[in-house]
Amino acid sequence: MLRDGHAFDEAVLDVWTFYARIPATRFPADKRETHADFGPSAFGRQLYDLGAAGSARERALWQRWSAYSGRRVDFLMRVLPVQVGTPISSAVTAMQDWLAHGNRSTASHKPSSWYLAQKAVVLLQPESCRGGVLWRPAD
Repeated sequence: MLRDGHAFDEAVLDVWTFYARIPATRFPADKRETHADFGPSAFGRQLYDLGAAGSARERALWQRWSAYSGRRVDFLMRVLPVQVGTPISSAVTAMQDWLAHGNRSTASHKPSSWYLAQKAVVLLQPESCRGGVLWRPAD
């Protein structure tokens, strides 16, 4: 299926949540739900070729996700080098800096910021900024 010129039958929707770093506190990125099914989607269902799975673990995940009624949504989290209560404009700048740094990576094992920088990033919160484009990938 195509939408706005992009193939969505292979796409997973990612929701990233960014938090202010709290000194001397461990960031609990491993203490959250990482995938969800919100039901039927305007973008269709994610298709999985179980025969192409590279490992038993991947096959088990794909099998579970193929039962979703809608498109899989992945949730990811990161901390930013900002203080709690930082104005949204400063938080946006910190996110853009993180993406720009990742986008410049030449490492063979790319950081998550490199992968995210290859996509458009749109704000969901705060509501007053919803839909604002935070990052556009270079063409």
